[in-house]
Amino acid sequence: MGVNKLTLIATAENDGQLTVDLTGTTGGSALTFAGNNLTDTYTLATAGGGADVIVLDANNTVANIANADVVSNFKASGADTLDSGTAAALGSISFAVGVTGVTVATFAGDLNKALATAGYALGGAGHTDVFVTTVTGSGALDGLYAIQDTNADGAVDATDFMVELTGTTGVLAATDFV
Repeated sequence: MGVNKLTLIATAENDGQLTVDLTGTTGGSALTFAGNNLTDTYTLATAGGGADVIVLDANNTVANIANADVVSNFKASGADTLDSGTAAALGSISFAVGVTGVTVATFAGDLNKALATAGYALGGAGHTDVFVTTVTGSGALDGLYAIQDTNADGAVDATDFMVELTGTTGVLAATDFV
């Protein structure tokens, strides 16, 4: 069986809030989504061994957390991959930290404080570190997010890549970002 390919580019007719459901497929899909600032939901196959490649655009950033895209059924640890446009640099680490009671305006700062309190430091120059954060007590922002320091500046900021994950299997690793 071949690869399922789907490319969606925002136009006046497609301004976001898309729902793509691939649960009936056997995996091995190549999905490319570009050009909107609204929440899109992608539900990947749960059966079959095919690796899915999800290419998300520059709108998937910390600044756009209120409209973060959602990827469901992501198979971590190298089975599926998220293409953030920046491969995780050699030496990148993967860790998790939680934050509570954040808002859109305070998210990056609160997350940087939580990382420092937990003793985690993003690698800085040349390191496009990957980590997950669980947001609780924050209403509509509650969820599990994968974040990548795509500008390698050693801090979470508005331009860093972010996507919400639900139903993820496996442990998220730097190798899941290409």
